[in-house]
Amino acid sequence: MLVVAGAGTGKTTVLVERVVHLIKKGHAQPEEILAVTFTENAARELALRVEGKLGPKIARQLQAKTFHAYCFGLLKRAKLDFTPLATEDLYVLLRRELKALGLKYYIKAAKPGQFLRALIAFFDRCDDELVTADRYREYVDELKDSKHPLPRVLKAKDAELLKPEEVIARCEEISRAFSRVTELLAAKQLGTFGNQISRAVRLLSSNAPILAEEQTKARFILIDEFQDSNVAQIRLAKLLAGADQNVFAVGDPDQAIYRFRGATAGAFDHFDKQFDRVQHVTLDHNRRSLGPILRCAFQVIDKNPPLMQGGQLTRWPLFSAREAAGTKGTAVELAYVPLEFGNETEAAEIARVIEGFHATCPGHDTREGHEPCSWKHTAILYRQHSHRELLARELSRRNIPILVRGVNVLETPEVRDVLAVLRATANAGDSAALFRIAALPQFGIVADELRSALSSAGKNAKLAAVLEKLKGGAAILDRLEMIRALAASAGNQATAVLKIGLDHFRLAKNDAVTGLETFLSQWSQKATTADGSVREFLEYLDYYTEIDGKIFLPEPEDTVDAVQFMTAHSAKGLEFPHVFVLRSANPSFPNSYREDLFEFPMALRDPLTAVAEDAKELNNQEERRLFYVAMTRARDTLSLYAKRSRSKKLAKPPRFLEATPSGFIRDLTCDSSIAADYCPRIVEPRLDIQASAADLQAFSPVGEWMLLDPARDMTKISLSASRIQTYDTCPLRFKIETDWNIPGEPVPAMQFGNAVHTAIKAFNDALLAGRPLTKAEFLQVFRTQLEISFFDDPHQKQLYLDQGEKQLAEFYYLRNRDVPQVLATERVFSIVIGGVKVAGRIDLAQRTAGGGIAIVDYKTGKPRDEEEAGESLQLSIYALAAQQEFGELPERIAFYNLETNDAAETTRSLDDLEATRAKIMNVAQSICAGKFRPKTGFHCTWCGYRDLCPVQEEPLYTIACATPAKAGN
Repeated sequence: MLVVAGAGTGKTTVLVERVVHLIKKGHAQPEEILAVTFTENAARELALRVEGKLGPKIARQLQAKTFHAYCFGLLKRAKLDFTPLATEDLYVLLRRELKALGLKYYIKAAKPGQFLRALIAFFDRCDDELVTADRYREYVDELKDSKHPLPRVLKAKDAELLKPEEVIARCEEISRAFSRVTELLAAKQLGTFGNQISRAVRLLSSNAPILAEEQTKARFILIDEFQDSNVAQIRLAKLLAGADQNVFAVGDPDQAIYRFRGATAGAFDHFDKQFDRVQHVTLDHNRRSLGPILRCAFQVIDKNPPLMQGGQLTRWPLFSAREAAGTKGTAVELAYVPLEFGNETEAAEIARVIEGFHATCPGHDTREGHEPCSWKHTAILYRQHSHRELLARELSRRNIPILVRGVNVLETPEVRDVLAVLRATANAGDSAALFRIAALPQFGIVADELRSALSSAGKNAKLAAVLEKLKGGAAILDRLEMIRALAASAGNQATAVLKIGLDHFRLAKNDAVTGLETFLSQWSQKATTADGSVREFLEYLDYYTEIDGKIFLPEPEDTVDAVQFMTAHSAKGLEFPHVFVLRSANPSFPNSYREDLFEFPMALRDPLTAVAEDAKELNNQEERRLFYVAMTRARDTLSLYAKRSRSKKLAKPPRFLEATPSGFIRDLTCDSSIAADYCPRIVEPRLDIQASAADLQAFSPVGEWMLLDPARDMTKISLSASRIQTYDTCPLRFKIETDWNIPGEPVPAMQFGNAVHTAIKAFNDALLAGRPLTKAEFLQVFRTQLEISFFDDPHQKQLYLDQGEKQLAEFYYLRNRDVPQVLATERVFSIVIGGVKVAGRIDLAQRTAGGGIAIVDYKTGKPRDEEEAGESLQLSIYALAAQQEFGELPERIAFYNLETNDAAETTRSLDDLEATRAKIMNVAQSICAGKFRPKTGFHCTWCGYRDLCPVQEEPLYTIACATPAKAGN
């Protein structure tokens, strides 16, 4: 039986009553029932509710488990068990063993682990579809015999450029990696979470006695949240069900939001095809939400395809049981923030409304068991964690208690302080860690004194040497030496060093630090942990965060009275009287589509699910379901906030302007079929509210340092193309770089670039001198320069060596075929524009065939195209410099891409150069005016100052006093 249980219709209740019925009526013994859920919490909840109806003795005999827990137990009974690794742990293991994978196409020296995530995701998908490494190897052999269409093995825009033999070569590499990962895990008695199910399916499929035994323990199978099942899980249910087919699956196709975790699209259709006799039941009495919320949610979700192919089930609006009982709902509110106002306005407006809720408690019905005037009755939902920042700060400043779910303790200032101590202990040359420690108030370092000392010390200064001469600096260095001695006596064990560091640096101990201690303790017991040293832990943590690993705070008690913050994914299964959804328009709902690197081949799909799919459309459908989930968490009131659209067109009917925000929210405002009583109400946010969230605030001493006014006279600072680009990207980063001169670690990509540029300069200098280098001499310059560069990862160094030699050998061949007439190499220049000094260095100036000048800039990173060259401020500045240095406007300017050994050429007109001058002057004026407000975005991910930036720190908000506690307090 398939039970489509819509939002709030009682999925868990249905399962509990089914179990009670089977046992009470004598159809099954408790131990013959297997109730499968998707989370441990759901399994416990099911067992507790059965216990409440039938008593603890029966509940203990019931098998209420997750799919993975059941399969792990089965494999253990069959003596085929292994230690399953989380995705992050598998990534760390493979990152350490990267060389053994023998990758050629799917590896880059600049970021060796770049393709590992995609490979792991592909192997996981294979597990979900029950495809082994051997089966994939057979598939590649079939490709060679032209039995299948060639799959996409790169992003679509790049895949078009591949020849058939190149596609097959990449498939062979995927196959080799798949086999080596399988062998590596087997040798270490490890596996993935997906392996638990796929191996259990293979065991049951190949061992009739074990299958028969397991079938006696699972005469009745109940599956919760069935919409999130994958092919392997459904196949498992079919095997256990046998001929009786006593499978009872409950779920809601409109709440399938975990496709990224392997859930198959169309699980209900797959179920129908797996079993030859299926009954369908629909539950449509929602006991949670009031009518206006349900109707608006339906208007959104009904734009998705039917619930099942063939029309066995029809989607209808859910019926509000509460409304039928006499509770009248209020209209859903659509709050449109004008484009010219920032997200701070949205935060201030929502804070005002929440204060109003708490003061008047609208919509609370105490007959339904709600305690009046509780902050916890309000939930803030969002697509991404970053969306919560401004509102969290706004509510905190108004002393409204908040509870943020999904806080990553690695982003908190207290944990960053602790990790700085660990890093400085393990590596005396870690300047970033030492700088953070220097800001701790107990050492009394004066920010202006340190800033002045760093400025005087010059470009290649060592922070430890600078601190030695400052009051309080010697105490820091002595303390670290003492900790290193204590750590050595404790075997440098990470758990011991953490405790030593906390004690001797008197660091704040809160829930975040406790979370780190718990994580470290669990890590020390992992099967993949070797010696448990602090160095091993820090390396693990670097790789762990490389794959976006997070350490979350424990889930709080439901009794905490605070406004609840969480993502829409986390809110699934929960409900709140009042719900606010932030950023309800593009690009949040729907979130931008991200194409998988690899296409999963149709030939490897289960025949029952092998239908052509539009991945982008599937993503859009899932995003719509996620928005539906967010909407249906609301019991009494629902408010959707979004920025207006830039479009000025009229919609049909003309009831609403198409300035309505883009995305799913438009389905509410542009549909005339919505009954008047259920029509959403558009509200205009009050724009006169003081948005305190707009004020910058630091939550740590080092953050306060970063927000200090510049000590340097910014009117006298010299600009360059890179500095202007830095300012455009983030003014605060520009201020930190120019004002503090914090010593940094050597960056591998920069060291490689320096080695390549050194070799090319030698090549061009030799041409200019009339004594061209031989190929061997040319490559030796590169090797020598790279050899003296420091790399943490020897394999990465070797990758750079191989990459550089290949690129420079091609460069040498091409340049000797078309020898340039060199005018200057690495020409340093300094020009003045409107009183602003702009400096830089031109890699190469050469004569063109027509007698003009060409300016070339060599790029060792991602290749630039002609469009990027045409828009490049750097090349525009070089054109201005060429006018001064050589007395004429360049005939052409170009980026030369070493990776592809081709040039992206462009030109600059006099009007272009005038626009460049204006751009430089505008940036200079903003700098002189002290405009250093940070800009957040994806660039923050790789910013070298991320761990020092106040905007990138996540405070812990307390309940007793909502103002975030600062580190050290």
